[in-house]
Amino acid sequence: MDLFEAVKASVTARQAAERYGIRVTKNGMCVCPFHKEKKLSMKVDQRFHCYVCQADGDVISLVSRLKGIRARDAALMLAKDFSVPYDANSGRTAYGSDKNRYWKVRKESPEQKFKRIERHYYKVLSDYHFMLLRWKEQYAPKPQDGEMHPLYLEAVQRVSLVEYLLDVLLYGEVWERRKLLVEYKQKVHDIEQHMEEMEAEEAFQEIM
Repeated sequence: MDLFEAVKASVTARQAAERYGIRVTKNGMCVCPFHKEKKLSMKVDQRFHCYVCQADGDVISLVSRLKGIRARDAALMLAKDFSVPYDANSGRTAYGSDKNRYWKVRKESPEQKFKRIERHYYKVLSDYHFMLLRWKEQYAPKPQDGEMHPLYLEAVQRVSLVEYLLDVLLYGEVWERRKLLVEYKQKVHDIEQHMEEMEAEEAFQEIM
């Protein structure tokens, strides 16, 4: 398995799109970054395809076009950002002939796995924190309001906890961060799903 195959086996086009700033709805649709339009015209899952400009390809070609870099540089960027393990110092090892060469891939270490999950938790929680602050301002009650908006209540009730968790991930001891990863696994998963649903609803409202 070479570097390209290792990356494509480990990272989807959707994961890369979200990592590099593209908002994706729950059903995998997003605004295509390769032509000027604000409608949801690109589908991203394992690969990507735009139904308007016909841009199409795998995760590496997506990042290559998005960043304006060579395919190999895109693969290296993805390997670094998603902790795809490969031995950069091993060089290329021939098996049978010079035409059959590959990058030696090693198993992800426990420390690499911890760092990868920790980065994922931080991204989810920081995105949620931003969303809560936006809701707190956007749906702040006015004198004429009879009831408080549920999203405002959610923001008021949860923002302090999210800020605490982010502080632990940023400044906590290793044992504190490991404990957080275990105890809040389901909570972070639920938050991620909740954000996807809210973003899909907002995207639907934008195109109506």
